[in-house]
Amino acid sequence: MTTTPRLGLPLIAAAQAQKHVTHNEALAGIDALLHLSVISRALSAPPASPAEGDLYIVAAAPTGAWAGHAGDIAEFAGGVWLFRTPGQGWQCWIASENVVAVRSGAAWILPPVGDTTTKLGVNAAADLTNRLTVSSSASLFTHAGAGHRMTLNKATTGDTASLLFKNNYSGRAEMGLAGSDGFAIKVSADGAAWSEVFTASPATGAATFARSPNQGDVAVFTASGSYTVPVWARRLKIIALGGGGGGGSGASGVAASSRFGGGGGGAGGWTEEEFDVSELASTLTVSVGAGGSGGAGVTAGASGTAGTGGGFSFVASGGVTLMLAYGGSGGAGGTTSAGTAGGGALFGWPAQAASGGASAVTAA
Repeated sequence: MTTTPRLGLPLIAAAQAQKHVTHNEALAGIDALLHLSVISRALSAPPASPAEGDLYIVAAAPTGAWAGHAGDIAEFAGGVWLFRTPGQGWQCWIASENVVAVRSGAAWILPPVGDTTTKLGVNAAADLTNRLTVSSSASLFTHAGAGHRMTLNKATTGDTASLLFKNNYSGRAEMGLAGSDGFAIKVSADGAAWSEVFTASPATGAATFARSPNQGDVAVFTASGSYTVPVWARRLKIIALGGGGGGGSGASGVAASSRFGGGGGGAGGWTEEEFDVSELASTLTVSVGAGGSGGAGVTAGASGTAGTGGGFSFVASGGVTLMLAYGGSGGAGGTTSAGTAGGGALFGWPAQAASGGASAVTAA
């Protein structure tokens, strides 16, 4: 036998000359293999500028001076590469990964862990944030004879317990308890801006869909203002009503003389139209026409005064008027022979029939 059975260290033969050569070679082998520690196991070709004593585990499909030594331990000594074939169960510290690997079969593997560990990577490196990391085409969690429940637990209401779906590590969808105790689903096109799709109240179980086809909103304006189109809306139905005209005042006269009351003011115009939200600005301008004033009172013997006409109402998008409803005419003042009512505004724009005065927007 010329070498030791486990480490393959050279033995000094009987009556051997230059025994120091063999002895020094064995010491060099012990120096390399005792408390085995390599720089990396990821290289398939020798590094460009190795230092004396550098050790590597040769990766698969090696080339150059490492060709044919996949899985072996390569040592740079005396300006050349020396190779040692590891035995089963050998342990080695991998400095680039901060892990201990064990030789099993023809591969170096991570040793099995005990009941607890600070982090675990399966075919990938774990870190202090992602303490369990799995790189695989699929993952399976199966039962042990009955059911199977996966639990995600958070510390406080304001924390998050959710499943986050990503594309190239950019978020696209999330479901769970995100900053509250209400279950929610939200989506994103870029991982930065998120839109909520669904929420469920933990107290009542009531579900709310941000863009449900059955969701609606009605806003009635009795004074001018603006309307913000809901993000979930697809169509808007807008009704505009012009202001009604003011009634005329009655004629004044002595007792038993003929005199008539003033005419009533005409109704404001009414118009209705539906719009696709994609055609509109995000905020609409709503102007509500005021009702006309009644005619002023008169002295004895005088005819009444006419009321003023009602103001027109309109709705605009981005400075463009979408629809307009005209105001009704004021009623005429009463005389000693008649009292004439004001004319109603029989149309608006787009043209419709006559009615009272206000505006309404219905989102669907």
